[in-house]
Amino acid sequence: MTTPGALGHAATALPLAIAIPHNTLVVAGGVAAVGFAAGVVGCFAVLRRRALAGDAAAHATLVGVAAAFLASGGRRDLPVLLAGAMVAAVAALGALVLIRAWTRTRDDAATAIVLGVSFGAGVALLSAITSHGVPGSAGLEQFLLGHTAGLTAADATILGVLALAVVALVALFLRVATLVAFDPAFAAAAGWPVALVDYALVTLVAVMVVVGLPAAGVVLVTALVVIP
Repeated sequence: MTTPGALGHAATALPLAIAIPHNTLVVAGGVAAVGFAAGVVGCFAVLRRRALAGDAAAHATLVGVAAAFLASGGRRDLPVLLAGAMVAAVAALGALVLIRAWTRTRDDAATAIVLGVSFGAGVALLSAITSHGVPGSAGLEQFLLGHTAGLTAADATILGVLALAVVALVALFLRVATLVAFDPAFAAAAGWPVALVDYALVTLVAVMVVVGLPAAGVVLVTALVVIP
């Protein structure tokens, strides 16, 4: 026999369950995974003064998204678009390294050059796609500021898996990453490949920038890495 107390407890529990729809849980889970992993990688990026490199990579992803959309024949699959964004981010970081190595340009000026040129190219390419009415191009501009509320369960799963993989890599090489971040001179004297570790950390920053695109967009994704 059901007691009035049990009925009252069920009545209060039911609205609580209804108040948290499935889509909200999906979005919260995906964004939480991205934010956690970005913060983990971002600590090392800030300690090694590589945060601005991540900003340049973030702004370069827009041209990668647009190019991947065109190369795939107008497909809007998130893995395809993120793959294009990753290629563009790595290319931007490579350009940054080349500018610093082959010219006398300062780090901040080199970052500004790569950031401005790549972002301008991305906006121009995206505007051209939209103005020519390429089928399936509607909504690509959401990558500028993110489309968190539009994440599907499959999208959140992809972001969560990538974020966990990045955290696992950091945990695997935590000792050497911490040593290089706090005392690179001692790490070099101890025989650790400091330059290689630096490049690996910058690559992880680029990965997290790409993974965070659907959540925060090109403009704000760097905040996920730097603010924590």
